Amino acid sequence: MATYTVKPHAVTGARILRTEPIYNGGAMVAPDAGLMLVMEDRSKERWVADKFGAVPHVGDFLVRDPELHCTLVVPAARFSELFAEKE
Repeated sequence: MATYTVKPHAVTGARILRTEPIYNGGAMVAPDAGLMLVMEDRSKERWVADKFGAVPHVGDFLVRDPELHCTLVVPAARFSELFAEKE
């Protein structure tokens, strides 16, 4: 497999404050199917589980990259290593 470098570009990110179950028709959906993420600005984001993706935890960051057309979970321990605040 080849290795590539990503050109620096702006992304948005927010810290996950807590996770909540998803309800569908009044019934709770299994946590391995998805979670409701409550972000630091109190907004809520629905996270649908992906068997190959990261599982979001409290303190992690939800990052949206409009240039690459993706949304990903970045562990809190790695966030400051990978991202810098835009000035």
